[in-house]
Amino acid sequence: MSQAPVCVLVVAPSHRTGSSYLGELLASPRSSVYFFEPLWYFPTYEKIYHVNSDRLREVIKLLFTCQLTSIKYIFPDLQSRKFILRRPRGLSTLQDLDVIERICKASEVRVMKVVRAQLYQVLPLLYTTNWSALTRMEEEIPSHSPSFKLIYLIRDPRAILTSILEREMDFSPQRKDPELLCETILQDLQALKALPRQHHHSVTVVRYEDMVTDAVGSAQRLFRFSNLPLTSEVYQFLLDHNKDRSAFSLPTLRYASPTQTLFRRAWPSLIRQHSPRNATKANKYSFSHLILYKNQVYNVKKYMKKRRKRMESGYTYYSTYKRPNKPIDRWKNELNQETRARLEEACGPALQEFEYN
Repeated sequence: MSQAPVCVLVVAPSHRTGSSYLGELLASPRSSVYFFEPLWYFPTYEKIYHVNSDRLREVIKLLFTCQLTSIKYIFPDLQSRKFILRRPRGLSTLQDLDVIERICKASEVRVMKVVRAQLYQVLPLLYTTNWSALTRMEEEIPSHSPSFKLIYLIRDPRAILTSILEREMDFSPQRKDPELLCETILQDLQALKALPRQHHHSVTVVRYEDMVTDAVGSAQRLFRFSNLPLTSEVYQFLLDHNKDRSAFSLPTLRYASPTQTLFRRAWPSLIRQHSPRNATKANKYSFSHLILYKNQVYNVKKYMKKRRKRMESGYTYYSTYKRPNKPIDRWKNELNQETRARLEEACGPALQEFEYN
């Protein structure tokens, strides 16, 4: 490995916050390893609200340093490995943890997302962990100091509860309790405010609503914060998973691959700009230009048709694709008034702090 890894931890206060989308987005670069909800395979009594903080931090450190054989209890079988190890995709060696460790240690980006831990449990990783020493356990002479970043993902608690109640049979009574949800968010907010100033550069907060309304802008900010490169895989992920192309536009890349060029040309504004219909009489198009334009439009339409089919097939409850028929403020019409009043009373300071009206 030419440089020490970038370790990014995504923490969310609850399910249905968009944490799976954010985790997949950050892990979309090809050189990534992605750990999806490793706490799922903790013993049953630790799954909800009872996770031991010291043990939790130890598991996170061992995962980020790819010491998987030291925590075999969270990989009890092949099914658990397929559930937790989401990147790299198509890994055919899940039976052998030693092989997975070598692949992990060769990765440049390591992403983990958890919704079964709170900020006060994971924030001590910033100031109690010697990441340089942990990196030296992987290689004798690391060329760069490791980077550990923490992203806290928040969503309007009214929208969280509305989404949970849509499939309430999938969640425990604790997850459907407005007061408990608000208590968790307020505890996270308190932990953020108590964070020492010298560690503020390692923590950032992102709202789910901002990722929906400004997909590329939010991605650029998060990747810049995490010291991660914005690769073509990132833009492809954004294009495939967002319902509304008008919500974002792809930036001009200095070195554009043919695939990136096709993505940029897919936008109707660029198609209209280069359309012969909009050409002036003085600007006559040659026969070869018209054929090139015709092929370009055909390829774009063919790609967009495949994309629509792929997105339609991906619109499920647990999908990371954005549904065109589900606005981000649908809770206003779907959440009953009594539950909304209870939640707004319990979550008042958090709603104000995160600018939810």
